[in-house]
Amino acid sequence: MNESNDPQFDEIYRRLKTNKAWYNKSYSGRPIGIHEQGLAIATEGTINPYALKYGMAFQNHSIKDHFDWFWDVNEMKEKRAVILAKVKSDPGFADEVLKVSQANHKKFYDYNAEIDDLDLGALSNEKIRETFEKLHKLLIGVSVWSYAVDAFLSDGEEDWLVALIKEELKDKATGEVIETLTLPAFDSFVNEAEVLFLRIANELNSKNNTKAENLTKEYEKEYFWIRSNYKEYRRVSAEKVLSEAKEWLATNAEKNITELISEEIGRISHNMAKKAELCKQSNISKNLQQIIRFSEVFTHLQDKRKERVLRMNTLFYEFVAETQKRFLIPDPLGFYMTDVEIFGLYDGKKVDVAILQDRFDNGFLTIFYNHTFRIITAAEFKKDGIEGNCFEKHDDIKEFKGTTAYKGIVTGKARVLRSVQEIATFNQGEILVANQTTPEYVPAMKKAAAIVTDQGGITCHAAIVARELKIPAVIGTKIATKVLKDGDMIEVDAERGIVRILKK
Repeated sequence: MNESNDPQFDEIYRRLKTNKAWYNKSYSGRPIGIHEQGLAIATEGTINPYALKYGMAFQNHSIKDHFDWFWDVNEMKEKRAVILAKVKSDPGFADEVLKVSQANHKKFYDYNAEIDDLDLGALSNEKIRETFEKLHKLLIGVSVWSYAVDAFLSDGEEDWLVALIKEELKDKATGEVIETLTLPAFDSFVNEAEVLFLRIANELNSKNNTKAENLTKEYEKEYFWIRSNYKEYRRVSAEKVLSEAKEWLATNAEKNITELISEEIGRISHNMAKKAELCKQSNISKNLQQIIRFSEVFTHLQDKRKERVLRMNTLFYEFVAETQKRFLIPDPLGFYMTDVEIFGLYDGKKVDVAILQDRFDNGFLTIFYNHTFRIITAAEFKKDGIEGNCFEKHDDIKEFKGTTAYKGIVTGKARVLRSVQEIATFNQGEILVANQTTPEYVPAMKKAAAIVTDQGGITCHAAIVARELKIPAVIGTKIATKVLKDGDMIEVDAERGIVRILKK
């Protein structure tokens, strides 16, 4: 690609040609969903001095409706150092960030509640464009602390927070101590939804059917988006939740639901009391406590970001599907449009379907930076040799390392999950291998003999769930899904954070 008139883009593109230190995330997902997040990142990087400045997404590099996201590892380390320096100098920084983020999340939440039950087919072109352009702008506008959190991802064989804890506590930094200090400090949306589900089951169990039905309506209103993901946009209905609660009761008749609810509600206060006691007993420095607190806040903000993404995908994907119908764009090519192209249709501008088809057939690279984006075709980035820097070959690797999330040694068959659609086919006793885990992965995680992930730190979803389920786990390996294949016999040595291939 020839140099453009944009020095910032040219510098990023030069880095793509030469830098090999990239942090890779990989998901199945529709391009427009990734595009919306990318624009939020491009804006946050401009207005927040602590945020990562740019990011890249390869779409359909290896699988249709699949993308690979890349952060610059060196920039991640630089931003983390700047954030930690601020945390050390300003004890109130964590709560300041939390306050701003909570206010922004509420803006997005309130607008969701306003538009979540609209009949899109009944809206005029003018009204539907106005509604969803506001949603689009709102997602970007409230993201000032949404993606800075990724600077806290683990980029080495040992999690950076674990390393800081070990540096201060030395021999006292046992696995139990590290686990306690990194326990969640905020309820996740999954925990909150679980409490409401258990309340529904409890009312059914008590024969309070009317109360149960009212709670299912509350569940639908509050969590209609919770089973969507980066690719699918499935709404949760009150009827479905009621049916599932009845099924749950039939197979869990021996359980004390009131105790389960109390346990879920009390989980965070129990965690915080346990942490406070440990900090007192071990005389943990104020500096480390402030870092741990900021990590807790960032973990919470990541959870809220995930909620906004799922809400956005559910609503915005429905809008895109409606747009496809109105302007006769073949499915799924409408999901390969940019925001400019989608809203341009409502302004009377045409979209070149051949360009969309090329994106779908051959893939493309989008660079998000400075409030904007640039799309590079597959032909262009392959010609410039960028693939080799971002997608290294790992054919000869027989052993690799990561961070231990829960100790143990397990031998078994690897099962690589690249999309949530594959979760239903996961078998008991297989070793779950994924780029990362999200709440949708929990049914498979409960069946897994061990868990191995490409990305994540000691406070990530995979680490927290592995500890709760007491399943050996090695996280943040960077390359597990690229090295391992379904059926590989592997050893997960979560005592030392090592994964070995025993037989291909």
